[in-house]
Amino acid sequence: MKVQKQIIEYITKRGERLANEIDLIVCYGSYVTGNATALSDVDLFYIPRTDNHELSETFILNGVGYDIFPLSWDILQDIADFHNHLSPLLGDSIILFSHSDEERQRYEELKERMERNMNDEDLMKNRAIKRLKKAVLYNSQIQQATDLSLARELAVKHLNTLTTCIAYQNQTYFHKGLKAQYQELQMFTRLPEDFLALYQEVPQAQNLSALQSATGKLFSTATAFSYQPTDYYIKPDSPKEMSAATPDYHQAATWYEEVCSSFNKIYACELSGNYILAFLTAGSLQSSLKEDLSISIATKELLSVFDWKNLAPLCQRAREIERDITISFITAGITLHRYKTIDELYQYHGLLMK
Repeated sequence: MKVQKQIIEYITKRGERLANEIDLIVCYGSYVTGNATALSDVDLFYIPRTDNHELSETFILNGVGYDIFPLSWDILQDIADFHNHLSPLLGDSIILFSHSDEERQRYEELKERMERNMNDEDLMKNRAIKRLKKAVLYNSQIQQATDLSLARELAVKHLNTLTTCIAYQNQTYFHKGLKAQYQELQMFTRLPEDFLALYQEVPQAQNLSALQSATGKLFSTATAFSYQPTDYYIKPDSPKEMSAATPDYHQAATWYEEVCSSFNKIYACELSGNYILAFLTAGSLQSSLKEDLSISIATKELLSVFDWKNLAPLCQRAREIERDITISFITAGITLHRYKTIDELYQYHGLLMK
């Protein structure tokens, strides 16, 4: 993992140059939890001290996308209190740089607060119920869907919401993200009846009816597990369709630099045969293509070709989408921040390597 260590050194050096603008630089994700692969990025965020966000950056290094983004103390407190489900950003993280011991202590106190909250059974059950309420929207939309690809996209959101609910009921969270979600589920001491089997049925569903059945049963068993009657929920309105936006190629380039690792994850799943991770990744990526990518391409549908027994068509579709995006950038005269070596990245910022 030489490149990942070099990225750590690189961002630390940039942080030292901007020391008066930054409270903390933090690393989290697979590099910290120990499940990184050769295609893994290094997950990084920083807490700004001023309005200067010069440290923010997206780029692609040797085919892997990186995103260095700002995060506020308020958001971290929401994470500590489990109002925000991005728990690994705080719970499984290491500080790379701190402006002073005061900021470091403040961060460690938030981690301790998170641990205390996680040991509070009533608080975690309350947070679980709030997540379960969010699942009703996805379940309702899936049951009303007439398109398999869209239903699969919603099913990924449904799975992530329900599994977070179950994790909170077990007074924990998913430490390793999507990569090991199913494996971590298997380790929980308390699970809804038939939850693991129904979980697998969702990506294995070959048609809309089977998918609706699996997701409906999954929701029902999670509801029973949480001691919440199904009729407690009020059916929410479906979200309104967003109007077409003017293409923003610079925003699209930043988006692609950030998410290109998701494409790599899909390709790696074909080699490993990990259809569950492929399904979760493709669903999240398809949602992002529709919600965050402002330029037009031939298709933004990945899950219409998903087959849990054969991931080759999914990978082919992903490559077609990547090709269309790249061609759009070339046509618009957009240059990606793409580097072959860490040396080029250092040179771009006028830094000297050790």
